[in-house]
Amino acid sequence: FLNMPSGFVYASAALPPGAPPDVPVFGVPRYRVSIPYLAMAPRTSFDNPDTWRYFAGSIGGSPIWISHAQWESGRNAAGEWVPPPGAEIYAGRPANERCVGEHSVTWNEPLHVWLLLYVCEPWTVEARFAPDPWGPWSPPIVMLSAIQDPNLVCTLIQGASPCPGHAAGSGLPGAFYASFVMDRFTQNVTPPGPGSPKRATIYWLVSTWDPYTVVVMQSTLELQ
Repeated sequence: FLNMPSGFVYASAALPPGAPPDVPVFGVPRYRVSIPYLAMAPRTSFDNPDTWRYFAGSIGGSPIWISHAQWESGRNAAGEWVPPPGAEIYAGRPANERCVGEHSVTWNEPLHVWLLLYVCEPWTVEARFAPDPWGPWSPPIVMLSAIQDPNLVCTLIQGASPCPGHAAGSGLPGAFYASFVMDRFTQNVTPPGPGSPKRATIYWLVSTWDPYTVVVMQSTLELQ
């Protein structure tokens, strides 16, 4: 894009099921201190953000959409862009949940939900679910955490001290970033029989710093 909309610095598009006329585009303005915004981009003019509709909150569960001109119109005294009230797709509680930077959003067919995957803090990967791109989004669930599972240190990432059998490294603890679902490999593993919980096995990437590499992860998710 020659001119991305304000607030869509780190952005991802998600293909919806079927062939609807619009494609959801999610974006955040600042690295790991944001909650995503949402726009619906017409397939016929996907490369022109002037034609997108932007999420500006909801009333009674129904989304409110505004034009590109309305989205860009909010400015403070210094002339800096200010998002419309309610533009974030979920509330920012607790405070440390304002933490999305790079992210991926995919439609998970076996679970029939949208799946948001992101790194929250340098050592934790989280996921949220929603029936629609605008929500309501679930509270976060932890997919991977070097805080909750210290065994990940010296397994996936270096510690502040050199790990046995490894080079000294940078002297700083490693970290996670760029957690992206590879949706084409998603598998439906729902047990047979009525009333069984929906289950899906997903394959996703997480990049690590120190060592600087990309790891393929496998997780099975269940929704009642």
